[in-house]
Amino acid sequence: MSIAQRVIKNTVYVFSSNIINRVITFFFIVYAARILGPKDFGIYGLIHAVIFFFSFFQDLGVGPMGIREIAKNKNNVEYLFNHILSLKIVLAIIIYPLLIITVYLLGYKSEVIYLFYLAGVTMVFSSFAASFGILYIAFEKIAIPSIISTLTTFLSTVSSIVVLKMGYGLEGILWIGLLGNFLGAVISGTWVRWKVLKYKFVYNYDAWYGFIKQSLPFGIIGFLNGINRNISIFFLSQLKGPLFTENTLGYYNAASNIPYSLMMIPASLRVALLPTLAANIENKALVRRYADMNMKFLLLFVSFPLVIVTVIFPEELMLLIFGGKYLDAAPALTILGVAYAIRIFHTPLAIALSATPYIKKFVPMAMLAALINIIFAFVFIPFFGFKGAALAVCISMVFWVVAAHESFSTVFGIKVFDCKKAVKTFVPFTVLLVFLYFLQTQKISIFMIAPVSIVLYIVLMYKSGIVTKEEKITLIGSIKKLLLPKRNTG
Repeated sequence: MSIAQRVIKNTVYVFSSNIINRVITFFFIVYAARILGPKDFGIYGLIHAVIFFFSFFQDLGVGPMGIREIAKNKNNVEYLFNHILSLKIVLAIIIYPLLIITVYLLGYKSEVIYLFYLAGVTMVFSSFAASFGILYIAFEKIAIPSIISTLTTFLSTVSSIVVLKMGYGLEGILWIGLLGNFLGAVISGTWVRWKVLKYKFVYNYDAWYGFIKQSLPFGIIGFLNGINRNISIFFLSQLKGPLFTENTLGYYNAASNIPYSLMMIPASLRVALLPTLAANIENKALVRRYADMNMKFLLLFVSFPLVIVTVIFPEELMLLIFGGKYLDAAPALTILGVAYAIRIFHTPLAIALSATPYIKKFVPMAMLAALINIIFAFVFIPFFGFKGAALAVCISMVFWVVAAHESFSTVFGIKVFDCKKAVKTFVPFTVLLVFLYFLQTQKISIFMIAPVSIVLYIVLMYKSGIVTKEEKITLIGSIKKLLLPKRNTG
C-alpha cells in the first residue's frame, strides 16, 4: 500500500470516528447545557479546564512521542511500550494528589471539590486506557482504536443522558465518566496483553529521563494547543470583576464549545498524518504537498464557513443550539469563531513540525502566544468579562499562526505564505462576508440569507481558482457518481 493510500485510509478511519464522537459529544453538551443551566454548565466547563492542566503533567507528551518512536523502531516495540506505559502510570499516581491539593488552595466550594475528586480519578483511568492506543496508531492500525473510541463515547453519552433525566445532575455525569473510563482501562489492558503484547511494569530511570526529554516538546505543544480555551475558563472563575455573575462561566463555555467542536477535524489529521510523516520526514516534497493540501481543505470547508456563520448569525446560532438562556453569549461566539477559524487551517504546519525532532524550535514561540493570552486575559476580563476572555484568545491565536509559519519555514526551508496567493484566496471571500453582513443589517430574514450564502460560497469556491482543475474534475465526477449511479445494462 502506497504512502498516499495509507494516509487516506487512516484519515477516513480517524475522521469517521472523530466526527461521530464529536457529533455525539456536542449534542450531549447542548442537552446538558439546557438541563443544567448556565451556572452548573459553567462549573462543568471549569472542571474540564482544571483537569486539562493536570493531564499535561500526567502525560508530558509521552503519547505522541511514543507513536513517533514506535513508528520508526517497530522492532523495538516491547522495550519502548513497557517503559512508556510504566512512566505514564507513575506520573498518574503522582499527579492526582497534587490536583486535589491545588483545588483546595484555589478556594472552591466543598461541593465543587468533591466533583474534582471524581474527575481526577477519571483522568487517571483515561490516561491508562489511552496508552494502549499508542500501539495501534504507531502501526497504522487506526481502525481498532477508532471503533473502540466511538463505541465508548456512544455508551457514555447515553448513560449520561439517562442520569440527567433521572435528576442526578452534574455529579451523575461525572460518576458515569469515572465508571466508563475504569471499564475502558480494564478491557483495553486485558485485550492488548492477551492479543498484542505481554507488557509489564519496568523501572529504568535513565530510560524514563530520555523519554521525558524527547516527549516534553510534544507535551508542551499539546498543552499550549488547548491552553487558550481552558485558561480563559479558569481565569473567569478567579478574576471576578464588576461584570462577573454566576452565569459568566456558563456563557463562555457555551460560546467556546461551538467553534471548539470543529477542532476535531485538525485533531483527526494529526492522528492520521503523524506516523506517516514521521517515517518520511526527509521527503520535503511530501511534507509540502500534504501541508498545502490539508490547509486548503481546512480553509475552504471549515475556517471560511465558520467565520461566515459566527459573524453573520451569532444570535441565531446560540438560540438554535443552546436556547434563550445563553443568548447573551453571542458576541463572544463571534470573536471565538474568528479566532478558531484562524487557528484551524494553520494546524497542518504544527502537525508537520511535531513529526520532526526539531519541534522544540516551535515551543518558545508557542509559549509566548500562550503568555500573550494570559496577559490580555488579566487586562480584559475585569472590564469586559467573558467577552474580554474571548478577545484575549483571538489575539493569542493570531500570534500562534505567525509562530507556526516562522517555525515551519525555519525547519523545512519551505515558504508557506505567498502574498499573491493570499490576496487571491482571501479578498473574494472577504467581499462575500461584507456583502452577507450588509444583508443581515437590513433585517432580511435568515431563511433568505442562508441559501444565498451557500450558493454564493459554492460558486465563489469553484470560480476563484483556489480549487485546481484536477480537483474540480474529481469533485464533479464524484457528484455525478453519487447522483447518477451507473445503470446495470446486463
